[in-house]
Amino acid sequence: MEKNIAFFDFDGTITTKDSFLDFIKYNVGKVRYYLGLFLLSPYYLYMKLGFISRHKLKEKFITYFLKGTNVIEFERVCNEYVDNRLPVILNRNSVLLMQNHLTDGDEVCVVSASFSNWLLPWTKTMNVNCICSELEILNHEITGKIKGENCNFEVKSMRINEKYLLKNYHNIYGYGDSEGDLEMLKLCTESYYKKFPKLIQS
Repeated sequence: MEKNIAFFDFDGTITTKDSFLDFIKYNVGKVRYYLGLFLLSPYYLYMKLGFISRHKLKEKFITYFLKGTNVIEFERVCNEYVDNRLPVILNRNSVLLMQNHLTDGDEVCVVSASFSNWLLPWTKTMNVNCICSELEILNHEITGKIKGENCNFEVKSMRINEKYLLKNYHNIYGYGDSEGDLEMLKLCTESYYKKFPKLIQS
């Protein structure tokens, strides 16, 4: 039997907004969240000007909002977020596309720059695989660093090739919405960028 596989970006593809920022707002509250965005805004400008990488910008956010958080308490909040908040920002059409692939017997893998702490609990409930970024943990606390590379741009295609032998698949589907997904989509025999097959009529 010929095998097929589908790779889905998460933020902006399966969700309607960035789950990393949405989780931070959920975790720290609106006041601290918007204050943090204001204080961190110069680093966003530095990234746009090429003075720092996206990786470093993301670590600035992790450090400000999450550094020193006990990992057990953090995992509790992540599970709460998956149960109570994440369903609100899911794109129902994209979730249905993913479920249709599963119904057709295709393998499905979510490939995301967001973190395993809330992605893995969700992907497990959906019975799909996950490739994503990891937070660095030391002495049971979040350090403010990303463990390894941020799973975006060429890292997405690299991580996919590490996990899957793509020549063994007949059809390789890809779904993404940003420049960070383009390297992943190049691996696919059938790719969708921003515009996806419409299964739910608006």
